[in-house]
Amino acid sequence: TRRKALPFLPMKKLILIVDGIELTRRFIRQNLEKCFSNVVVEEACDLSDAQRRLSVKAFDAVICDSDIQPSGGKELMDWVRCQSNPEKMSFIMIVPAKDSAHIRALVQQGANGGIAKPFTVAELIESVTSHLPVLSRRSYKRRAMEGSLLIHRGSQDIEGQLVDLSLGGVLILT
Repeated sequence: TRRKALPFLPMKKLILIVDGIELTRRFIRQNLEKCFSNVVVEEACDLSDAQRRLSVKAFDAVICDSDIQPSGGKELMDWVRCQSNPEKMSFIMIVPAKDSAHIRALVQQGANGGIAKPFTVAELIESVTSHLPVLSRRSYKRRAMEGSLLIHRGSQDIEGQLVDLSLGGVLILT
């Protein structure tokens, strides 16, 4: 009988960045691609461009500036939430100032989270991983495995007992 293959590599996650400032989009894109090997990032510069892209592809997350033209990120978020399967898409809003009350209000209106400008790479990564946990290395389920293992590497052999094999983790030999 054929055994089902384990998914050792996480599926690619498609993220849409919506911001009117090219420099901000580039900053977000470069840092997401640098920190995560399993993301594909697309960019939209305004509301209509974002809606067009969202109509043709199923994105896993949208990172959107709350001041996107012409009518703001809230309108895009409301439009996204009216589409089919809106719960499958994380929506992270970028707000203009470090105002936690503004972010809480956006979350109550349907956003999954928010990040305030100016933000650091660490804040961006924290926000994205908290709303797309598949990107977080620690979210992969560990699989217990038993057995012996022999690894041939050049002129060396390593023999041991298999203790743990984790998706995104480490193979431990004793």
